Amino acid sequence: ETPDSILHYYLDGEAAEYTLRRIKVLINQSAASIDSEILGGEVVEVTQQLYPHPTVADVLPDGAECLNVRFNERAVRVPNPNFRVLQAGEPIELSSPLDDGAQLRRDVGGRMVVADLLPLLQRELDGDEGDEWLITVDGKFADMNTAVVASSLIEILTEDPGAGDEAQLPAPTQGVIFP
Repeated sequence: ETPDSILHYYLDGEAAEYTLRRIKVLINQSAASIDSEILGGEVVEVTQQLYPHPTVADVLPDGAECLNVRFNERAVRVPNPNFRVLQAGEPIELSSPLDDGAQLRRDVGGRMVVADLLPLLQRELDGDEGDEWLITVDGKFADMNTAVVASSLIEILTEDPGAGDEAQLPAPTQGVIFP
């Protein structure tokens, strides 16, 4: 048997591996490899650690299915309803077992606009119904139909209606960028 069992796959064109089984060899209580020579009289211990077979979701980076938005100068992570993973150009369920040699590509799905984000931010927007919102996408003023892409920086700032004009609103700061 091979010393380790490795599952090979590609994520967004980059080669990656997932260990399914790892063999540990000790000779006289010292770390060794499966290829180490045994002369006789040594105490040899061989153990294996098994890992569960991964699903597609198991090999995605943490938060891959989320959008990162700046809301009132703090980072907010919301699920991206358009997120999906493609294998051979076809959508694959995140709960599907990962195949050796799989070529996965993350996709944010169809076109999103600022209005698509508001339901995702409903919990964050509660209590701000009477406020005016200043929304920027990539540092430019935006309206509800402004397109949002995977690399967009979104900021939603609220200000009381009587607090002054837009020139006195806080300037957008460097924020979190979508993964």
